[in-house]
Amino acid sequence: MLPKRGKKNEWHFAHDYMDERNTTCSYESYLHKLAKFKIQEWFEKDTPIHIEYPIISECNLANDCKWKESEDNNCSETKYEKYNLKNVLNKSEIEKRIKANDTVLTADLLWYNERNPQTRILIEVKVTHGCSEEKINSGEKIIEFTIQSEDDIDKVIGNVIRQNEYTTFYSIHKKKTCNPKYNLKKFIFFETQKIYPFRSCTCQDYAKRQNKSLFELTLKETVPNTILIQAGLAALLKNKIDYRNCLICENHNDNGDFKCGSCAINKYKIENVTKANSCINYRLSINKYQKYNKRLFDLECFKHDMWWKNSQGF
Repeated sequence: MLPKRGKKNEWHFAHDYMDERNTTCSYESYLHKLAKFKIQEWFEKDTPIHIEYPIISECNLANDCKWKESEDNNCSETKYEKYNLKNVLNKSEIEKRIKANDTVLTADLLWYNERNPQTRILIEVKVTHGCSEEKINSGEKIIEFTIQSEDDIDKVIGNVIRQNEYTTFYSIHKKKTCNPKYNLKKFIFFETQKIYPFRSCTCQDYAKRQNKSLFELTLKETVPNTILIQAGLAALLKNKIDYRNCLICENHNDNGDFKCGSCAINKYKIENVTKANSCINYRLSINKYQKYNKRLFDLECFKHDMWWKNSQGF
């Protein structure tokens, strides 16, 4: 045995693995056993054992997202949360065999809940060989400590367990859907010939089509409203020549807001732009049509989504 008289830990004796009389125990085997017993002793103490694990927020639509600004912007975020494992785990056993799916695994140590044994974490000690692929692919929560010396054991005991050069996690994380990153707005054309020019939505729900809608044009919220509504009207005119709307009539005064405006002939405020369908004074403004049609080309400068109920248009 070797005397250990350090300044940090209590004085103790360590196994002399270099003793010529010891022919049955390698240093690696000694470290592996010592680490397991030390970790077991740590768990059995009436003190908390904290783990700092990642919480990954990501969007399920990120791989096919048309709204992100660059390929490296994957709309994900990782935060870390600290938790006392002793709140749920109250038992530790060395060389514990468990059944994972149809496979029997042996953990160097198993930390688990006696009342609910499925609530568990496998503790693995890596001296020369790490976790097998079988264990890693089992889906079991695993903490693997890399131990190359007795000092490495001291770095584990009593400290917060977090991923670093000495510690590896397998299947220990939380995943949740992140909040939408981009706010959007829609121009919608319905079967009733009505339009809804500024409906709010997000990058996560814009593909949920509105009931009885025939056409939807979606742009980012930061794009000017004039581009959204003029491009939307131009798309309708391009695909449905007989479409009528007060906003594209020669007699319409839009007042700059595209929401109501007034009629130059009938002298009234327009509350419903679909009145053009029955108005005898309706005349399509060629100037407006040409101006709005240019907005379709402007869309190429912006990320957008254009959807038709009938893929070939009207």
